[in-house]
Amino acid sequence: MLLVSHDRAVLDAVAERIVAVENERLRSYDGGWADYARVRGDETAPPPAPKERKEKPRQAKPAEQRPNELEQIEASIQARELELAELERQLADDWGNPETLAAHTAAREELTQLLERWEQLFEAAQQV
Repeated sequence: MLLVSHDRAVLDAVAERIVAVENERLRSYDGGWADYARVRGDETAPPPAPKERKEKPRQAKPAEQRPNELEQIEASIQARELELAELERQLADDWGNPETLAAHTAAREELTQLLERWEQLFEAAQQV
């Protein structure tokens, strides 16, 4: 992270390294403003404050992410396509079964609706 400031207190409190432009070159100093001033020989530099040892926060294991709506729709589409394929196999054996015909028609309509919803979600995701 890069912080540019003229506020010495902020630089002393936040900075772990100071990069100064000196003689048209960049020079790096470890520590905050007080450390920088002391290295440069500034008598008005405040005494060094004891540095607190910062422990890096332990990264929590990521919670199991639930699938978003687009992923749920994709899973539903896949399930509906498998169901439709099975109904088509049944219809290949017996086109005269009205229950199978009705289930096939309903599954096709539901698949069409799912595909339309998937297109809407996909387009919305592309615009983000």
